[in-house]
Formats: sequence, C-alpha cells, structure tokens
Amino acid sequence: DATNTKPATIPITPTQVADWIDRGTSTQYSDRYWTLDPIDGTKGFLRPNGQYAVALSLIENGTVKVGVLACPAFEIADSDDDVGWIFVAVHGQGAFRVSLQQGGSGDAGEDAIELPVKVCDNSNTDPLRFVESVESAHGDQEQQGRIAQAVGISLDNSLRIDSQAKYAAVAVGSAALYLRMPSPQQPDRRESIWDHAAGVVIVEEAGGKVTDLNGKKLDFTMGTTLKNNQGVVVSNGATLHDKVLRETIMR
Repeated sequence: DATNTKPATIPITPTQVADWIDRGTSTQYSDRYWTLDPIDGTKGFLRPNGQYAVALSLIENGTVKVGVLACPAFEIADSDDDVGWIFVAVHGQGAFRVSLQQGGSGDAGEDAIELPVKVCDNSNTDPLRFVESVESAHGDQEQQGRIAQAVGISLDNSLRIDSQAKYAAVAVGSAALYLRMPSPQQPDRRESIWDHAAGVVIVEEAGGKVTDLNGKKLDFTMGTTLKNNQGVVVSNGATLHDKVLRETIMR
C-alpha cells in the first residue's frame, strides 16, 4: 500500500553537516534569518553527565518564529520520563517535546509521540525551583540566589545546568525561574543571539515569559548579540516575573 510507505532515508555524513554549519558566516542583521548553535554548552558536552543542546531558530523581523532544542542528556525533574528530548515551538502555535528514546530521530521519527510543553503553575503546593548556569563566570550567582530567595524560591533544590537546557527546564515546569545577571567581572558583556533565541520561543509558547533585567523583550535585530538588553529573566509567567523585575530594580 503506497499510503503506508515511509520516505527513503538520505544518508548524511559528518562532513556534510560540518559544511552546512560553515555556511553560517553572516554577522549582519536580516529581516529573515536562521541562527544555529551546533553545540550549546560546550563544557557541558565535555563534562560527564553534563547538559548540552543543539539550538536552531528562525527569526523574522526580530521575532523568533521557530525554535528547536535537541537536548540528548536532558532529564525532566521529579519524573520517570526518558532521558533525552527534542523541544520544538512555533510562534503562536504552542510547544511540544519528542523523546529521543522513542523515535525522535532516524527512521522512526514520524512515529514519535509529541507531548505538549507547559510551564509550572504558581498555585501548585510544591516548592518552586530555580535554575542557573553551572559556570559561575556566566553570571552573578550570588545576586541571582538572593533575588530567587526574595521572591519566595528556596535554593535547596535549585538546578545548575549547562546550555539552553535551562530554558527547557522552565518550559516543562522543572523550574520556575532562570536568571542570568551580568557577571561582576564582565558587567558590560552582551549575550549572543544563538544562546537564547530557540529557548525564548519555547518558553513563551509553553506559557512562560522572557525579558531582560529591565523588562524589555530580547532584541534580535542588532546582529549577533543582544546589544540592547542587559541580562535575562526567564520565568513561568507574569506574576513571578513581575516580582523578579521589582527585585532587580531595587538592587
């Protein structure tokens, strides 16, 4: 029966993949462009049991329209679900995840089960969880911890994760808040767009919110960096987000 015939798989070599990546040489803003981080979280990739991601996104007129995060080592907190997930979001159409253990790649991909992705609910009686980078140089961990505690989040069961897997943790409800404040050693540093674009649309389509420390949306129209933004606040929604912004302003 022709209707049950699966499309043929086209072999792809590592050399071909490397050639595709090498085509991404543009540093200028365009009204429509793709941004790729082939190994987001390099140290996590090298670290035993570390987190890393392949991050791909499509940006049109400064809005992230499509985001994909492939996180081979990602585990959903307090869950017996599989290890390894692909997270996908389309602007205005929601977000979902597909297990890498159950056909998220290869010939079985079309049989994979798409599970909806949703941030955690503040009304839940379980304590909210905080997530931040493993590397202390990537932010101001002392200040980040103080703000998390000030808005009622205990650090006892907080997570430290490499890469944009932190966005995935907020999107699936494993954490309620991800803060990235400028490091005291590099107060003027601005984030690279490929370190955030895919995660932004996935969290937003899961019901969360993403801004900088001043409450501004991340600006993807300024080339390869978020020149108009300072720091990043990623949360499960407006109520918690507003509390965090008030605390950052006070400090």
